[in-house]
Amino acid sequence: MLALDAVGGREHRLDRAVRWLGRRQRPDGSLSCVWFRDTVAGTAHVLEALGEMGLNDHPVALGCARWLLDHQSPDGGWGNGHGAASSAEETAWALLGLVSAGITGEPAAAAARWLAGHQREDGLWNGGQVGYYYNGLTYWCDAMANGYALRALAAYQTR
Repeated sequence: MLALDAVGGREHRLDRAVRWLGRRQRPDGSLSCVWFRDTVAGTAHVLEALGEMGLNDHPVALGCARWLLDHQSPDGGWGNGHGAASSAEETAWALLGLVSAGITGEPAAAAARWLAGHQREDGLWNGGQVGYYYNGLTYWCDAMANGYALRALAAYQTR
């Protein structure tokens, strides 16, 4: 969607893509993600895309934002949305989604504080177990944790 939106100048039927997302969105506002555990990744990425396209007030985006805000951990970060400990990846994804949708108040500030507070002395973050394909195939990726955390903090600071 973002690539087609960036091309501009032609009708790409992005409205169909947004309607498709609306049909896949759960009643609680979340969206699943086939590549990462549970729902923070899917929900946050959709909110980020819709926000970047200027659709932050679309019902799908509002549902995503509501779900993310309702599932922020008391420590300011995000885990899997169902009680798991906060991770750098999931907190960064959620922060990117919120900032893209124009939500830069206390929930975003708490997420930025969580990321800053969990940065190691060497400037990096610990990768969390966020890749989950099926029983027995899970992974951690430090590069993903670091890249998303830096990107989210930069987006928060910029906006």
